[in-house]
Amino acid sequence: MNVPVTVVRDPARLADTPGRLLLVDLNLEGAIPAAVAWVGAAEGRRAIGFVAHVDTESIFRARQAGIDRILTRGQFSNQLPHILTGSRE
Repeated sequence: MNVPVTVVRDPARLADTPGRLLLVDLNLEGAIPAAVAWVGAAEGRRAIGFVAHVDTESIFRARQAGIDRILTRGQFSNQLPHILTGSRE
């Protein structure tokens, strides 16, 4: 699988990052508002968030903020190849 990926560890630096799909660790401080701003900054962008299944507060906040899709860390790990290639899970 040859898929280009850019890793941004600081949500404050996300705004200037190009792309159409954001994979975001929802447990990272500031990730949810940064992801929402990134998606809204350009047409056709979407975000998939991943989070510990026990972190119901982050799941709730991400849903309320409009994150497109939220996965547990296990689901994310299992579905990552499909997500990166755009194939059906």
